[in-house]
Amino acid sequence: MITTKQAHGAMFLGLLLTMLNVQTTAQGVYDLYFVDFPENVTISCSEATEAFLESFEYVIYYECPWGLHTQIEIEDFNPLFCSYELVRTLTVEDECGNVASASYTITVLFNDEPQFVNPPAEIYVDNLDDFSLDDVAEWPVNSCTAVSFIFELTPFIGQCEQQALYVLIELVDECGNTNYHDLIVNEGNAGGQSYDCSGNCYNDLNGNGICDELEVLGCEYPDACNYNPQANVGDGTCVFPMNGYDCSGNCIFDLNGNGTCDFFEILGCTYPDAINYEPAATIDSGFCIFPLTINPCSGDLNGDQIINTADLALFLGVFNNACD
Repeated sequence: MITTKQAHGAMFLGLLLTMLNVQTTAQGVYDLYFVDFPENVTISCSEATEAFLESFEYVIYYECPWGLHTQIEIEDFNPLFCSYELVRTLTVEDECGNVASASYTITVLFNDEPQFVNPPAEIYVDNLDDFSLDDVAEWPVNSCTAVSFIFELTPFIGQCEQQALYVLIELVDECGNTNYHDLIVNEGNAGGQSYDCSGNCYNDLNGNGICDELEVLGCEYPDACNYNPQANVGDGTCVFPMNGYDCSGNCIFDLNGNGTCDFFEILGCTYPDAINYEPAATIDSGFCIFPLTINPCSGDLNGDQIINTADLALFLGVFNNACD
């Protein structure tokens, strides 16, 4: 943030120049100097966030009626052993030719203790031989530099008379900062977080045999559209597709590809001019009967526009019958 202040009259410039690393070149009768400027600061690497490093606030006093001309900021990065320095220098010139310059230094020390990110205090393995120190070394760590590990293992008899292992983990970073973490490794379930030594749940309010903290609510039916394979307790939220359709709304069977599921097909005469026309029919049965007066093909008794044996069968079916 830049704040400028224009005023007329003298200020205690000598005192400010003594307190700040400020150089001022006066080319005229107008004053130009920093009223407020960051002081040198030393922080740890965890405090050296982008927001902190980008924060740069100062207040400048000037009298030149034509305003400020240029502002030049220069950063020098000085790497040191397990630390670094960031030196910022700001030079301001007004339109009257006066120049003011000031600088300050941010010293960042790599002195934070390395530490695991949310490490467990206790873990359970089927067999102590399954426990690997390499897995622990893969746990995420907050540290300024690379970290190495020193392990001290102590076997003991743990919960439910099961074998257990006490692991003291020492974290050492490249700058010599150290930290420690205690870990208990239990063999077998050993009661765990949910069961007692007899294998019974500590918490099972609904008495379903599944420990409350291990319950996963959801739909347990594989045929449901919202089936949850992880669920072990049904929550009544199952959603099933309509008969004949899948969960995407597509027909399960539509052999003729007419867009109507076979489950809903209705067989009948689909010709409106036929005597036996069926408005609900979705598949023509091939047995439409037309009045002879409007049948454009007098021998086409079933209305399929073809005179063939099907028409002959209809004729023979009524052959020699007396008409009313």
